[in-house]
Amino acid sequence: MAALYAYHSIAYLWMAMLGFLSSANVISVACPTGDLTYSTDPFSCTATIEFPFPDVVSDQVCGAWEIHTEVFLLQDSMVLDTNGQVVETLVDTTYFDEVGWDAPTRVLSGIPIGCHLIRYTVTFDCEDVLMEYCGFCVEDQVAPSAICDGGRNVYLTSQGSGQLPADNFNAGSNDYCGLDGLQIRRHQYDTLENNCGLEVSPWGNFIEIFCCDVGDTIDVDLMVIDLAGNVSICYSEIYVLDGAQPICQPPAPASLACNELPEDFSPLDTMVMQNLFGTPGVIDNCGGYITEIEPIIDLNACGIGQIIRRFVPVDNNGLTGDTCGQSVMITPSHDTEIRFPKDNSIYVEMNEPEMVEIYNYGCDSVVLADYEDDFFSSSVEECFKIFRTIKVEFPCEVQSGEDQFLHRDEDCDGNPGDEYLWALIRNDSIYLDRDSDEENLEPFGTENNCHGIKGYWRAIDNDLSRPLRYIQILNVFDTIPPVVNVLSSNAICADTNGSCETVDTITFQAIDSCYNQFSYLGEIDRPEVSVFVDYEADETIDEELTAGLSLQSGGIYAFTHTFPQGHHILEIHATDYCGNSTVEEFDLEIGVDCTPPPVPNCVFGKAVEFIHFDIDGDSVPDEYGVYLSPTEFLTELVVDDDPCNTGEITYSINLFDEEPDIEADSIFFDCSDLGFFGNESTKVLDINAWDEAGNRSTCNTYVLLMHSYCGGLSPLYVYGMITTEINEIVEGVFVELTGQDNRFHISNEDGYWFSDLSEDYDYTVTPSYDEGILNGVSTFDIVLIAQHILGIGPLDSPYKRIAADVNDSGSITTLDLIAIRKLILGVETEFPNGVPSWRFVPTAYNFPNPPNPWEENVPGQFNINNMSVNINDADFIAIKMGDVNLDADTILE
Repeated sequence: MAALYAYHSIAYLWMAMLGFLSSANVISVACPTGDLTYSTDPFSCTATIEFPFPDVVSDQVCGAWEIHTEVFLLQDSMVLDTNGQVVETLVDTTYFDEVGWDAPTRVLSGIPIGCHLIRYTVTFDCEDVLMEYCGFCVEDQVAPSAICDGGRNVYLTSQGSGQLPADNFNAGSNDYCGLDGLQIRRHQYDTLENNCGLEVSPWGNFIEIFCCDVGDTIDVDLMVIDLAGNVSICYSEIYVLDGAQPICQPPAPASLACNELPEDFSPLDTMVMQNLFGTPGVIDNCGGYITEIEPIIDLNACGIGQIIRRFVPVDNNGLTGDTCGQSVMITPSHDTEIRFPKDNSIYVEMNEPEMVEIYNYGCDSVVLADYEDDFFSSSVEECFKIFRTIKVEFPCEVQSGEDQFLHRDEDCDGNPGDEYLWALIRNDSIYLDRDSDEENLEPFGTENNCHGIKGYWRAIDNDLSRPLRYIQILNVFDTIPPVVNVLSSNAICADTNGSCETVDTITFQAIDSCYNQFSYLGEIDRPEVSVFVDYEADETIDEELTAGLSLQSGGIYAFTHTFPQGHHILEIHATDYCGNSTVEEFDLEIGVDCTPPPVPNCVFGKAVEFIHFDIDGDSVPDEYGVYLSPTEFLTELVVDDDPCNTGEITYSINLFDEEPDIEADSIFFDCSDLGFFGNESTKVLDINAWDEAGNRSTCNTYVLLMHSYCGGLSPLYVYGMITTEINEIVEGVFVELTGQDNRFHISNEDGYWFSDLSEDYDYTVTPSYDEGILNGVSTFDIVLIAQHILGIGPLDSPYKRIAADVNDSGSITTLDLIAIRKLILGVETEFPNGVPSWRFVPTAYNFPNPPNPWEENVPGQFNINNMSVNINDADFIAIKMGDVNLDADTILE
């Protein structure tokens, strides 16, 4: 602005000299007040200015005036020397445009940045002219347009970090007057550690990313600066990725003999594998670790082969790399000792032949032994011989080639099979020896007639692909005769065709130990069997029945023969392969008759009157009742025309629901057989006819018992029923009456009662029963009680809830479940706290709060105060403790 005012003074002086100024008049022109600094337009690097009027003063003489405005641009020009160097800078003044006194607008456009001049020429009516130069400036005050990209994924470098320059985030930021530069900063930054944090980084030409940024979205600010120093900021974000996969470094290949492995070795045990064969490493820009996955196991049944350990590298950001592996070879180590048995004598059912014995010490020592027996007859004391070929093979090796036969006389002493032969399998050879140590002095060299070697007979190649074979001779002795067991006789009754004979099928089994043990040889047959019969058991064989024998499945013999009535003896002879014989006698009873007699004809019921009996002979009646015989209920006696029945018909009598007894030739009824009420009772009877063979026929009738002596109940009595909550009658309950009299009664299907009670006295009736603790108690009850506790299925009656509270705690808890389970398992034999097997609650008792039956003490007795009338409803509800599904047996013993 100093330059502008200098121009202003020069111009004013110049105008005064030319006579444009008159001092005769009081007029003046001054630059407009205020800031004459203007900004460029928003979309160009030039300004559009509406030029202000100058400050004008005029007196009455000069009057009005006209203003002519002109704009001059000041531009620097450089003076260069001959070398092109700037030696001087001059200011050029260039006319730009003007605003006439009568112009419709005072706006001029396209004015460039810089400081320039306005020349105001004011012409007054008095024809005086004044000129004023005013300076103004055009500046770039428009912020640049900052445009960021919309965000991107960025990757760390292989060193675990990265630098992102500001240009990477510029998506076309611009300014009409030109940009000076870009600055960038990031959020989530730690300014002290230069790492991830909670702060914002300083502005700079680039930002840095780190391993700790991986997987996070980072906010980024881009600052755009134009040439005038105006600033705009736009915003972006980056998602940081780790593009460098971790690299797996496996341990070197390894090999280990199987006998060097730990006893509990498992290739699936990662820690064991790492301790034995090393651990892998990982290379990654952000660090990482190795996950060992399930190995590929190619081991045979003996644990020999290859294990491929597999490792997956994972960096600290969860990125996995390519799997790598380590080859581990498990090599064999042979150390097995096999003792082949010497020749032996065996006795049927007394001793077993010695078997080959195998002692495995090597880790790969899996040995399988098999036998193949051949039969040879004998002409000496033994029954027969078995040539047993023992085959030993090694499944850990591929079996191929011819079997290796071991000599029966390795010591060459002319006595084959007289001692044990040891095959000692070592890594280098198979040693054939007298004992299990090839390095001792057994045998002595002088004892080794074939080879003269000390310590063993001879050595052969360790070729385990060829099985070993050895032959043992067994001499078999048998002194045990066969055993005959008669299994069944299908018919023991005589027919009624007049002959009194029967066709009977006899089955028996001839068991021979030698056959059972050695039938697999194909030469040992079943015992030879013959059957003979002694009719009437007179010690004379009457007939051989062998021709009718047939062999059934399972070694059972059967024959069918017609036998006469009577007692006979069968003789079964059996002789085994080795000549041992046995004779088994069997008593055969052919019964007189299996046909029941004709059905007796019963009368259609009868009524009888009780009479009195003098039992002790004192002429005083002691008992009232009646004896009844079976024949008095028949219209006629039974006639049996069966020719095989030579005896008489006898008769018995019993109640309809009782088991018939041939000895029951009468039945007695007394007052106890009468009903609770009334003076009569009807009983259904069975009348049985029996023949001599015990066959029975039955007819049914009834008897009406009438009495005039038993009387009814006394005028005062107590009567009641005991039932479950579902009205099942409970029989066998002990019911006690206490008070003026002490009595008890066992409840039955008619209930219980106490008669002949005294008037105006108090009585208490108390039922009880504490047996059969597990009656009705099962795991299903535990389930139902558990559902009640959990609220899934509440027990729907106060009686069931009392039954569930087996420890008498006044609530249903898991302790009740535990107590019931202990009973079921037999750990306990009674409920806790002395809780009885059954509880009884008077039927008339009303629970004030059925969901909580323990709200008040639940009574267990029926109380009678001042007995004055008969009691017909002293009923009780029986509760079987622990039984909530009501399946307990109600007939108590």
